[in-house]
Amino acid sequence: SLLEWAGLAGIVDMRVGKSEQLLPWLRREFGAGCVSALVLSGQGVEYREDLERAEGLGVLAPGAVLVADRVLQPMAPELMWRVCSSGDFEHAAVAAEDDDWTLVARLRPDNAAAGREPRERCWPAAPANVRQLRHEADEARRRSPQWRRRDRLARGRLPPRPEEAEAAATAYLALGIAPRVVSPSAREGGRWSLELPPPLGRQSGATGGASEGPHGDAKCV
Repeated sequence: SLLEWAGLAGIVDMRVGKSEQLLPWLRREFGAGCVSALVLSGQGVEYREDLERAEGLGVLAPGAVLVADRVLQPMAPELMWRVCSSGDFEHAAVAAEDDDWTLVARLRPDNAAAGREPRERCWPAAPANVRQLRHEADEARRRSPQWRRRDRLARGRLPPRPEEAEAAATAYLALGIAPRVVSPSAREGGRWSLELPPPLGRQSGATGGASEGPHGDAKCV
């Protein structure tokens, strides 16, 4: 496996499963505030459910980092509303060369959802216009060829769709969702640099970096 090739087989414990299985397991095994990095990669609707579940279980550590891939195509209105409009997260959107965004955020250390006892629901209900945009995005996703072929392995990269990305950014802005957008820059030697805005960049650094949870080990989901 890749972990064995990297010499990390004895250090990294990899668990395979869905978030509704793994997040409760992490809470039972390691307690509150055990997750210092949450990476979301999938469908936009699932992002909201995964983050809400993590916050509801109280597994996010104070200052936990959140990374959500492809929040323009497909859209993730409820996640973007929660992260960018609630005041609970420091956030920025990283522009990718395929006309998409990767959302990078950090849960504020003084946030009440960090490392607390679980409760059934911690998110306020999204406004009606946010829920409507989610419905429209879901309908558009189901009409796409990628959705109809979702059970097959896709080869190669999907072609850029700048007009859809621009429409998604405009739809977000109409809801008051306006993250600061930053772009990576090339450096000598083929390396890339990313300057995140403060305080997000000051805490996490341009190179990312894992932070330790209250139990000493960095947990990444």
